[in-house]
Amino acid sequence: MTSEQEITEYTKVKELFSAAIELAPEERTTFLEKNCTQENVRREVESLLEMRAEAGEFLEGVSAVKSIEDSFGKNDKFIG
Repeated sequence: MTSEQEITEYTKVKELFSAAIELAPEERTTFLEKNCTQENVRREVESLLEMRAEAGEFLEGVSAVKSIEDSFGKNDKFIG
């Protein structure tokens, strides 16, 4: 079962990740420092950003939000 806290964290990860991918890579650290106070949420966003960068063009055209939702829905846990 998913707790209210997990849903809140999931929502925050989704929002931060979606905003961060719109920024230049060199702006993302500052963005997360200013907008993310929860260490576990920040680590999750950073992990998603790293995976996206490693995947390169493989994920072009794939919705980041949809990817997170699919992963979360399968096992009630964040990616990573």
